[in-house]
Amino acid sequence: MSNLDPVIDLAVKLIRFPSVTPDSAGSVEFLEDLFQKEGFSCFRRDFDSDEYKRPVSNLYAYRGTEGPNICFAGHLDVVPPGNLSDWHFAPFDAVIEGDVLHGRGTVDMKGSIACSIDAALAFIRANPDRRVSFLMTTDEEGVAHDGVKRMLDELEKYNHKLDFAIFGEPTCKEKVGEVIAVGRRGSINFVLTCDGKQGHIAYPDSFVNPVEQVVEIAKNLKEIKLDDVKDKFSASVLNITSIDVGNKVTNLIPARAEIRFNIRFNKVLSESKIVALVSEAARKVTDNFSMSYECSALPFLSEEDDFIRAFAKVSKKITSISPKFVTGGATSDARFVSKCCPCIEFGLHYNRAHQVDEQVGLEDIKKLRDVYKGFLFETLSL
Repeated sequence: MSNLDPVIDLAVKLIRFPSVTPDSAGSVEFLEDLFQKEGFSCFRRDFDSDEYKRPVSNLYAYRGTEGPNICFAGHLDVVPPGNLSDWHFAPFDAVIEGDVLHGRGTVDMKGSIACSIDAALAFIRANPDRRVSFLMTTDEEGVAHDGVKRMLDELEKYNHKLDFAIFGEPTCKEKVGEVIAVGRRGSINFVLTCDGKQGHIAYPDSFVNPVEQVVEIAKNLKEIKLDDVKDKFSASVLNITSIDVGNKVTNLIPARAEIRFNIRFNKVLSESKIVALVSEAARKVTDNFSMSYECSALPFLSEEDDFIRAFAKVSKKITSISPKFVTGGATSDARFVSKCCPCIEFGLHYNRAHQVDEQVGLEDIKKLRDVYKGFLFETLSL
């Protein structure tokens, strides 16, 4: 692999660590060693996790004393590959076929981590006093309780202030540089259970059918008018993810039925308003229901500033595409970092993330590296 472009070589090495959440599988240790050899100071935190019953590894690497602290943030954990026989190449072999790199994590997000590291190393060798940092975790694809969220408390404790953060989350659909994510909608998950009355299917007067109630509630939920597009935010949206009964008997009406759904919401809505709307939709059908919910992320928006404008300018120069500012897509650790400093998400292709045969073109990796590198040199050089 010595004849590979360094950024491709680094991506290959990272992908070969089978770091399924929350396991580092050696990836954090590898980066810690790499950063230390390049003159970075590192502190690592392996937090005990109630969810995983084993430690979660996190790393903050920093160097330089002058200028703003530009932080590249990301996650080394990946989702499970699923059935290995479905893959054309083994998910952690990091096979290069032609001009395509295959493997779990190529786009989400070890490919972009390699890009940020290669870009930063080139920059600091030319500007050794400039501040650059990296914030890495192995708990982003999971519950995200013991990753960046807890590391930010550690940064505050030791007076490490971030001025601008770049997340290499997959953001584009067709071409690198199409969009820059400057925020995200919030996310709230619901479980709603209807309690009916169990009975024999032949005697309608002896049962109350919770399945039909849940179906009617689902219809009401989809008819809720949440909001329209506001500013840079996409419209809020409700998606039903599951309707469960657990009944395999053909002549039995079950005692209860459950519906699960998610709402991605922008700043027009609050958590309490959403709960009220959902409750109203359910009560149109029955009062005999229970509901639980968890808001895993609130909406945020990084207002356009000098860093964001500079990044967009460099991206257009490198890719020949004028990027759009967007807030759509999945939640990420940017929801935590946005409370500390402005941040953006700019990475590879989202339509390959979490898929069997996850892959990325080698030229796309190089282009992303060049955007990161161009931003550092054109914005921060002494």
